[in-house]
Amino acid sequence: EEQNRYFCVGDKKMEIDFPFRASSIYYDENEKSAYIASGNQISKINTEDMLVSPQKYIIDSPPMLRSTLTKWGDKLVLGSRRNLYIWDNESQLAQDAPNYKSKITANIPNITSISSLNDLLIVASRDHHSVHLLNQNLQPVLCLIGHVGGITSICSNTNTTFL
Repeated sequence: EEQNRYFCVGDKKMEIDFPFRASSIYYDENEKSAYIASGNQISKINTEDMLVSPQKYIIDSPPMLRSTLTKWGDKLVLGSRRNLYIWDNESQLAQDAPNYKSKITANIPNITSISSLNDLLIVASRDHHSVHLLNQNLQPVLCLIGHVGGITSICSNTNTTFL
């Protein structure tokens, strides 16, 4: 049985042609756009006119069942499984092959949450009991240890004093 998938913002609703359910969504308030990960790609939808960008962010993996998205400065970052994928310029995206600028396999199983804090990328996992902070070169700079269970969600606030 075929499933219809919809994207809604306020009273606006559109059917989206994704082969898989969304595995994560990130809303960029400055761009007024939503980034939606589904399958092995990310689509960008302008939330004011509900237009889907022809540009797709493509990864080289099987379809994602779970993922997490964030913006890190001007970069778009996707975490899925043990991998972090990074894009930094939409205008150079190939549409028929993986088109990320960087990919790292992290020493963190099942990445479930990423966020940014100043120049740092924050990475956490539901299967790991610590929060990892990476610098601009994607090198670990700090590991916050001591949680009694896995971490399913992280967020930094706008004044960057709390995580």
